Amino acid sequence: MQDHINRWALFHLLNLFNPFSHVNLKNKMKNYTFDWTKKKGAYCITNPKGIKTMTDFIQFCNQLSQLDKEAVDDLSNKLKCKTFQKGEYLVRDGEVCKYFFFIEIGLVKLFFNKSDKEFIMRFFQENVMFTVLNSYLNQTPSEYIIKALEPATVTYIHHDEMDELCKKHHSIETFFRNLMSIAALNMMKRITEMLEENATRRYNNFVKDNNEILQRISLGDLANYLGITQVSLSRIRAKK
Repeated sequence: MQDHINRWALFHLLNLFNPFSHVNLKNKMKNYTFDWTKKKGAYCITNPKGIKTMTDFIQFCNQLSQLDKEAVDDLSNKLKCKTFQKGEYLVRDGEVCKYFFFIEIGLVKLFFNKSDKEFIMRFFQENVMFTVLNSYLNQTPSEYIIKALEPATVTYIHHDEMDELCKKHHSIETFFRNLMSIAALNMMKRITEMLEENATRRYNNFVKDNNEILQRISLGDLANYLGITQVSLSRIRAKK
């Protein structure tokens, strides 16, 4: 029997509809030729690889819809960057999620609490775009929390500014529409994971798909993602 996967987790997942990490850009990320660092208050930093963070955001967009130069200029002028320390919140329960985030460096988790239990819906790592989509789209208070698991630098854009850009630029509207399609596919994948009765298979699938972050998350967080207790997780790991 699953330790604490229940109808609440699935209900929240159906309302979540928000992960975008399965667009794998890891092998496609290269230095971008444009430099918008000083343009019209668009804030930009450089990560340890020497890649300006705003360009990573633009490259992500270009994987889903090729942006023309005017769209790139307008979008880049709206982007800002911020670093959150470990334990800081990007979004709190009850807050309206006003931003789309793109993680440049670091790791965050998205979760909710129910009856003193924590349900982790997703981990987001480098080169991933994310938000609490139902809160973002409807501009209503979020039932979910996004918290930094390690120092995390993100590029972000405000809801209203993205909305204006989608109305102005067809290529950005196409990007956003494609992003929603990916969100739907990933939502169904996560539901399938949570309905998997065999906890060992859930663990093995996580290791297979997320091996690069396995050493960056605690066993407690991993158990809460899998929907099992730490005791059950320890038993599964002991069999390896």
